[in-house]
Amino acid sequence: MDRKILVAGVGIVGFLFVFYLIVFTQTGAEGESQAGKASVKDEIFSAWKPFTSEKNHFSALFPLLPQKVSHAVTTPGSAQKATLTMYVSESPNGTVLSVRVVKYSEEEKDVMDLMKLTMNSMMEAHSESVLRDIRENTFLGNPGLEFSIQDPEIRIMAQSFFKDNAQYSLIYISKLDSFDEDIFRHFVSSFKLTNGG
Repeated sequence: MDRKILVAGVGIVGFLFVFYLIVFTQTGAEGESQAGKASVKDEIFSAWKPFTSEKNHFSALFPLLPQKVSHAVTTPGSAQKATLTMYVSESPNGTVLSVRVVKYSEEEKDVMDLMKLTMNSMMEAHSESVLRDIRENTFLGNPGLEFSIQDPEIRIMAQSFFKDNAQYSLIYISKLDSFDEDIFRHFVSSFKLTNGG
């Protein structure tokens, strides 16, 4: 066999071996990296604090126990009175998780309109915000609305739903550079109604 052909053949085999070795090593490292990230997240989530509101009949996990603020409001477009209660947990990095509960004095019929009104009011509070995503859904067996809003500095994800005469909104607010949808999903999945809902 021609010596040049043999040398070329060995060179190609050597190159392919090194190539596959590099790809295999990188794939393994990436897999380990992903597993490491999941492990760190699991550890962080396991430290979240359980919180139950007897008054508003829900339980959820928060990074830090929430602060409660409550006051009376008027329903937009009507004279009906409502009570707004916010349960707010703010982390040191500025990330906010909250449950917003609006209890109406009468049962509302146009619940989807009210949930979209809540979304619009959040957008109006941030003048440069845009609607990234919106979808009607069912949450814990109740009519719901999930949406995402973003402005140049922050991103908001929220899940709203109606149960009887109360509107619940689960809200995640984060700076863009620290936004992590897994935090929102974990928060939402931890939320439970405690009155049989």
